[in-house]
Amino acid sequence: MLKEICNDSDYRAALSAVRPFFDREPEEGTVEALEFDRLVTLIERYEALHFPVTESAA
Repeated sequence: MLKEICNDSDYRAALSAVRPFFDREPEEGTVEALEFDRLVTLIERYEALHFPVTESAA
């Protein structure tokens, strides 16, 4: 069951859950593809909030 990523433990669990999908990407339109997309979205949202990428001064 997917849930919002609220802390580092949740984040690590989500990374572990999404990792197998990169080895074998699910077919579009399947339940697995939907789960993959949702996990990636949750991970991206957490990373944007906790590990923002900033432009370095050139």
